[in-house]
Amino acid sequence: MEVTFRLDLSGVLDVTALHVPSGKSTRVTFSDSPYRLSEQRLQSARKELESLRAISAPADDAPNPAALSLAKAMLKRADNALSAGSPANTDPQPRTRVEAARVRLVQAIETRTPDLIEATDELSDALLDLL
Repeated sequence: MEVTFRLDLSGVLDVTALHVPSGKSTRVTFSDSPYRLSEQRLQSARKELESLRAISAPADDAPNPAALSLAKAMLKRADNALSAGSPANTDPQPRTRVEAARVRLVQAIETRTPDLIEATDELSDALLDLL
């Protein structure tokens, strides 16, 4: 989840939350107001926020199905690129980088680690250098 805070000089606070895997976002604006929350209401809002975090966070840190599907598709692309070779590029470094990124992604898929998206991005970047 990505959260962005923007505070302007007039005291208005804009908070934007983006759930990266799903692409859903929410924006809330807080302005300096005489109707500030009481301490009791503030505590209630904090409890509600914590309960929402508990609901949105996966219990086992498993990647969502969309991220897993993208990772598997990226592995297919890497396999195809590695098997096809690249006669125009004689430098072995991009190929070695793709192979290393592929191994990392396979491990991330097998262990269902939270860095699956990062490993997928790494393989995608390495493939750009190869092609």
